[in-house]
Amino acid sequence: MEGIGIIGLGKIGKIIAKRLCKAGINVAGYDIAPDKEELEKIEGLQLNSSINDLVDSLTPQRIIWIMVPAGEEVDKIIDEILQADLTAGDIIIDGGNSDFRDSIRRAKYLKDKNIFFLDVGTSGGVKAEENGFCLMIGGEKDAFNETTSIMEALACKDGYLYTGKSGSGHFVKMVHNAIEYGMMEAIGEGFELLHNGPYKGMLDLEKIAHLWSNGSIIRSFLIELTAQALSDYPELINIEDYVEDSGEARWALREAIDYNIPFDSISHSLFKRIASRQDESFALKMISALRKKFGGHKIKEKE
Repeated sequence: MEGIGIIGLGKIGKIIAKRLCKAGINVAGYDIAPDKEELEKIEGLQLNSSINDLVDSLTPQRIIWIMVPAGEEVDKIIDEILQADLTAGDIIIDGGNSDFRDSIRRAKYLKDKNIFFLDVGTSGGVKAEENGFCLMIGGEKDAFNETTSIMEALACKDGYLYTGKSGSGHFVKMVHNAIEYGMMEAIGEGFELLHNGPYKGMLDLEKIAHLWSNGSIIRSFLIELTAQALSDYPELINIEDYVEDSGEARWALREAIDYNIPFDSISHSLFKRIASRQDESFALKMISALRKKFGGHKIKEKE
């Protein structure tokens, strides 16, 4: 069939399939552990039992979108796609949060096999089903030109951009996510001051976040989500102060160091997340012990 294949029908892959089907684009899908009950509700989605079946169901020029976690899994899927009967000029898209250096490597690997590769930074989260995605697209221009109808169906208004040569889409998305880390850290610190400062217990944080979503200089989607989060989790009582990271800020920090670019806010936000995963800090214990030794300062001992 003419259309697109999607490998990885999880949280975001499923939304991609929904938006494309609603736009009248034929979609063949595969997932290693599909939620069949949920996926069968997507009108127009043709589920396949293997990657080989998905590839066989598409007619050249095939377009296959991979939507799985970054890392070795992407390489494994690409190799499995290549084992099927691809045709020169077929296009493989990685829409996940891959390291842009891996995307450069994959583009060269596939070009040697006469297969196009596009690296697509995909932003918008679960709200994109309704609002549309923001897409940052790197790779050969000819391949991009063949996918514009797909990008238009997925994106919000003015929500996709051809960023340039291979790797650039994921590079731009990496910086986007690093900025997101810093913005979330600033929001968290500000609301902690509102929560624990001189007006502790007197301020309605949800209403303040909602207020700031209307006309303020810092109004943004993240501030809107702050209001929603405070509505869903009043006082954040049942949430542990433990935060994971998905790698993009680490990669961005690596690039900033390589190019001698100060990265204070974003590096701080990354290390705050890392610190959140410690039950205890050996470093802070050491500092306390050293203060005791050189200055006779009191140590707070465990009970």
